[in-house]
Amino acid sequence: MTASRGDKAIQISRAPHPILQPFVERIWAASPDALAPSTPCERMLPAVSAHLVIRLGGKPLRLFADDADTVGDFVAHAVVGGVRDAAYLKDGSDPAPSVGAVFRPGAAGVFLGAPTGRFAGCHTPLEAFWGGDAERLRMELGEAMGLERRLTILERALMKRLPRIRGIDPAIVQSAVMLGRQRGVGQVAAALDVSHRHFIARFAEAVGLTPKRYARLVRFGRVLRRLERWPETAWAEVAQDAGYADQAHFNRDFRAFSGISPGRYREMGGIGRHVPEKCGR
Repeated sequence: MTASRGDKAIQISRAPHPILQPFVERIWAASPDALAPSTPCERMLPAVSAHLVIRLGGKPLRLFADDADTVGDFVAHAVVGGVRDAAYLKDGSDPAPSVGAVFRPGAAGVFLGAPTGRFAGCHTPLEAFWGGDAERLRMELGEAMGLERRLTILERALMKRLPRIRGIDPAIVQSAVMLGRQRGVGQVAAALDVSHRHFIARFAEAVGLTPKRYARLVRFGRVLRRLERWPETAWAEVAQDAGYADQAHFNRDFRAFSGISPGRYREMGGIGRHVPEKCGR
């Protein structure tokens, strides 16, 4: 388990019960620091994994169309964030205790009863998948004392759904690993003994991203993890270590996925996938 106390929250994070580990990468719980200043808005950078977030207080998750949007759109307290390949803006002015799970590629759909690709690129209320169980889980989590207790409750709720789900296609798991190692799409399709076109369609339906887009996002994620650990690393070194052909290639990918330049990311105080913004009220 890892525990951290940043400027905004006390947070714990750990791998789930072994039975869940083929499907869930990690579970986490956070409690905001009431004395810390809030962020009016955050630019959230994309990732290859879908996630579940349950806010236990405050307002529902609010998203903004752009940095000029001061109204936003409220989604829900319990939300499934689908895989996405572009940044989005969310309200950070109302921090609340939260609990969540990060799913492995292609695994969110087996808990929710729909292929992951069908809810990619958007935020969907958990109620749309779990009905009244979503609100009952949120109430139970809100009444629990302590972050570890909340993790146990979430873990139990996920495990209850295991008898109802099918396993992840082993070919998708294998291909995700190969793409993460920067193998070409053609190479992966050949290794699975399927046609190029069939592999692309099958992967996109299961994961929510095309294989090529997935591989690019995995590489971008490595960049963000490095910057989180060593924020002052020279951009040329970051680009080279991540496997980009040159600095221009790196800059294009960074802007495509984040909506801002690498330099702007650093100026705005980006930490991992979180970048403070000034939109919203």
